[in-house]
This record gives sequence, C-alpha cells and structure tokens, in this order.
Amino acid sequence: PNIGSPGTNEFWGIALRTVADLTRTINFVLDNGSFDITPGVKGSLGLDVSGRIESWTIVSGDTGSIVIDIRKDKFDTYPDNLTSIVGSEYPRLSNQSKNRDESLSTWTSEVVAGDILDFTVVSCTGITKCSLFLRLNL
Repeated sequence: PNIGSPGTNEFWGIALRTVADLTRTINFVLDNGSFDITPGVKGSLGLDVSGRIESWTIVSGDTGSIVIDIRKDKFDTYPDNLTSIVGSEYPRLSNQSKNRDESLSTWTSEVVAGDILDFTVVSCTGITKCSLFLRLNL
C-alpha cells in the first residue's frame, strides 16, 4: 500500500473485534460427608454483581435424587422477605448424577448486586455431595 506516500490518501488495515465474556458462575457446594444430605437451609451467598440467571447445572459423584430451592432477598430486608425464585423448575437430580436446565421459563431470574441467595434442600435420597452452578449473564 501507499501509506504515507505524498499525494495519496490510501489506508489499508485490519479491524479486530473481541467480545467480552459477560457471564459469571455462582457455585454452591453441598457436602454431608458419607451420609445423605438432609433437608433444610444449607447456606447463603451474597451477590456483588447484577444480572439474569440463565441456567442451572447440578452434578454429583453419586447417582440419586435431590431437589433444591433457591430463595432471594435484598440485604436490607434479609431474611424477612426471602422468596423462592425457581418457579416450578427446581434444580434437581432424579436418579441421576448430573442435570441441567437452560430455559428457566418459570424463574424470577433477575438479581441485583447486594441480593442474598439462600439454598434449601427440599428432599434428598442417595446424594452425599453435589455442586450447583448458576450461570449469570451480566
């Protein structure tokens, strides 16, 4: 090309575009040693980013069944206004070791920085440890 040559206005170049990864994964691990996980509240996580939960994935080294509810509240009112966000699509294993839901059509999936998520095991049989991953689109 004639870049910089007198009397020319030509320029040749290559444009590069990158797309930022605007997702994060919220990880929650449940572990009851060598015994089945018992029902009840298992813990809370505070969020420092806002976004929309796009999917859940649950995995276990065991094959069994577990149902988990996720409830949300704002920091200022926690724990008085905890409300389930899962609709009818509870993260669950049903005689499985892994499962995923990428539609979340019945979820209240918007979260705001400062929200607190509570994780509650509704029922469990044959699972001693599992991990729940929530994909969050920022």
